Amino acid sequence: MKCILVVGAVLAATLSSAFADGDRFADAVEDYTRDDHRAWVVNRLMKFNLGAKCWAKVVEPKSGAVGAASYVTDDVVVYAKEAGGGDWAALEQDKRALGAAMDKFRNRFFVTVSVDGDDCDAARDTAWIRYWEATVAAMTKTPAAGGKMFVTIDVSTKHKGLSVEVGSDGATVTIRAPKDKATDSELIEQTFQKLRDGVPTTSGGLDAFAFAANKEHAGLVITKLHTFKIGKKCLAKLSDPKQSAIYWSGWVISAIADWAARTGSEDWSKIISETRDRARAHAEIATDIAALRKRFSVTVVVEGDDCDASMESAWLGYWKTTLGMLEALPPKSTKIAVTITATSRAKDVAIAVGKDGSSYAVTGPASRAPRDYAATIEAAFMKVAKNRGTVAARKKNNADSKVVKAGGNPFPDHGRPLSDTRIRSIPNYERDATYTKGAEVATQMSSNPHTLVYRCKETKCTDSPGSSRQWQSVGWANAD
Repeated sequence: MKCILVVGAVLAATLSSAFADGDRFADAVEDYTRDDHRAWVVNRLMKFNLGAKCWAKVVEPKSGAVGAASYVTDDVVVYAKEAGGGDWAALEQDKRALGAAMDKFRNRFFVTVSVDGDDCDAARDTAWIRYWEATVAAMTKTPAAGGKMFVTIDVSTKHKGLSVEVGSDGATVTIRAPKDKATDSELIEQTFQKLRDGVPTTSGGLDAFAFAANKEHAGLVITKLHTFKIGKKCLAKLSDPKQSAIYWSGWVISAIADWAARTGSEDWSKIISETRDRARAHAEIATDIAALRKRFSVTVVVEGDDCDASMESAWLGYWKTTLGMLEALPPKSTKIAVTITATSRAKDVAIAVGKDGSSYAVTGPASRAPRDYAATIEAAFMKVAKNRGTVAARKKNNADSKVVKAGGNPFPDHGRPLSDTRIRSIPNYERDATYTKGAEVATQMSSNPHTLVYRCKETKCTDSPGSSRQWQSVGWANAD
């Protein structure tokens, strides 16, 4: 009985000390920031498990921890206001209301920081403080789509590298990090970006590709609307920035988003731009894409364990061209299943189309795309396109640019062509070659108009530049 009483007394003293240290830290933050509400963030929405010697350094008025807390707490205060947790700065004089607002917010936001050992470094650039700052910044700048985040940062000499584990609820996150040396916090940032975008947080494979696609709804479009039946080596190439899958995915994702918005789904880009609460915006998009999945799907099948994922890739060409045609020539049906198969058994591109365009099954050679594959896919979409006027216009445009003469412009509807003088200034200009005068377009890198120029590699080019191997891109030129 005496033993139990002693243990109970020691435990009570330990808990009391922990709370007292937390309060002392909050007091130091209040003295530094002159704000009660920011000090309260430290001891109401955060918990610090530190040794006695470590605490002694942390609560020093000029410690790096106090300085870092001024930024960390500000991030939380701003995020809470945007997420509907209340304007805590405005409640500064009403402590009862401020406490109630924070206690309510604690049900969806809490951070625990644990540093092993009795002592620690409390300088601003020390490892555990940098992890704390980076984690809270990621939580508040790219909050999880579900709106709940409960994070534990475990800093220990036992951990040799940085790791992040996400619970099955998508809200519980455990970060394990080495104590002696801070590593790059990119993994922490990427994890919360994935949680925001609804992308699975496991590393590699399709998840890495979905994240690398770099559009705020890309993860859901890739993982929820696509099925990729491809080999492991091929899958590994999709997220490689040196390959071209990421580049073409931008075209595909934009095409799907545009078609979806025109057939009854929400405008996802508009939701992102008009909603201040990013978590709520992504939750809305996730709900909309889940509904879209009932009427739209894309299956990509590539034969073999490995594949070509370069700019010349056959299957990537079939993929981006097929979805691009869906956007340009939408069918009557608003319930569509697309299947794209690249196989060595195919000698040419063939496409089977369901009634009213309810399904498209594209099959083509895996090793090399036929020269006119884009025209074959386009012709199939034309047959079932809802807008016959668009079909007529495309046919006329195709006829007008079927044979491109030297100096001709195969893109009459895309801005003014380059002058002959500008054409001759292109690097490695060949006097007897046929050049397009270019299509004036906007690039992702600049809002200024630029022009993409192609050179005919053969005696005569009969296909449209940009979708044919007959033409070679010779670079961008400023149109002015």
